[in-house]
Amino acid sequence: MTKRRGHGEGTIYQRKDDGLWVAKLTIGVKPDGSPNRKTLYGKTRKIVQEKLTAALAAVNAGTYIETSKLTLGEWLDIWFKEYTIGIKQSTRLSYDGYINSHIKPVIGQLMLSKLNTDTLQAFFNDKHRNGRLDGKGGLEPKTLRNMRNMLRQALEQAVNSDRISKNPINGVRLPPVSKKPIRVLSMDEQNAVVNASYTERHGFCVRLALDTGMREGELCGLHWTDIDFKEKVIKIGRTLQRLKSFDDSSPNKTEIVIDSPKTQKSRRDIPLSDNIMKDLLNFKKAQTEEKLLWGCGYRDMGFIFAQDVGWYTEPRTMQDMFKRVIGCAGIDDAPFHALRHTFATRALEEGIAAKVVSDILGHSTVAITLDLYSHVLLETKRDAINRISKYTSGTV
Repeated sequence: MTKRRGHGEGTIYQRKDDGLWVAKLTIGVKPDGSPNRKTLYGKTRKIVQEKLTAALAAVNAGTYIETSKLTLGEWLDIWFKEYTIGIKQSTRLSYDGYINSHIKPVIGQLMLSKLNTDTLQAFFNDKHRNGRLDGKGGLEPKTLRNMRNMLRQALEQAVNSDRISKNPINGVRLPPVSKKPIRVLSMDEQNAVVNASYTERHGFCVRLALDTGMREGELCGLHWTDIDFKEKVIKIGRTLQRLKSFDDSSPNKTEIVIDSPKTQKSRRDIPLSDNIMKDLLNFKKAQTEEKLLWGCGYRDMGFIFAQDVGWYTEPRTMQDMFKRVIGCAGIDDAPFHALRHTFATRALEEGIAAKVVSDILGHSTVAITLDLYSHVLLETKRDAINRISKYTSGTV
């Protein structure tokens, strides 16, 4: 028997076939002008009454959210296409990998509206235990953190778009990020690398990295117009990377991307030493001679580390060059990024303030510098303590 309520208050009745209680209410109109009716279900009249009361209150308050019929995978596709515009291509590339290689194959089929914290916690726990695509163990805590941050953004947009009522990932807990040891060249290794760098056409790139701490992509993206020869300053304003292409019409899977640095702090001015300026001028002179040699065949694109015909030099080429340099120097293992770590370590060892080193490196906060090079700072503090201990030794 149907028991009707007043207009706008919804309708409650019990179905004869299965005894289930049903509530129907109108929450507005559809795009075609017809009433937008919703149905609620409950095993008892009290349960469905509570659901109806809550729904009516939400409708009256303007906070009612219709249950989404999208799966998580479908929503992530929408979010990636519509809401990541303007994000750096390198970041979108990471997001694409998280979505298509990790999330969608495991939980992408789940209804967005049914997603909860427990399900997401189980997903991340499993990825921590055995999430590597090559089957060799779990994902690193830092990778898990980055994936969670991306998923938080996507689900927060789902909340903002009235797809779900709350963000279920906010309660997910991850293992702490463990700090990996960094590779720093010893003084003997650094001297050997500097000497060996003169055997390479672009060996000046190695010496510039050791003198400024610049990133690989920043070095490859340098233009001559970035140098203030009068003030002896280099301006960091772009990076050059080879990344996966998102252009479906392109025949190439990857492309060269010239973009702004990763953060606002990465846009910075770095003073150049007299020695490196002298080296830079010699390098410029050699490039000018190459231009004259090639004549009209030289395509001048303005890059400092240009190929012999003027084109840019991409990071992989620089990495290959550095491998030859360390091989010549008798060093077996050192990535190009070790040059940046070596610069920071030498600077801190010389007592340069961490804030100054952080600004030169382009870290977003000095806390990153303090955490990354805490081992160096400990020795600096120890040396400082030893130097002032004379005032408490009773011998002054």
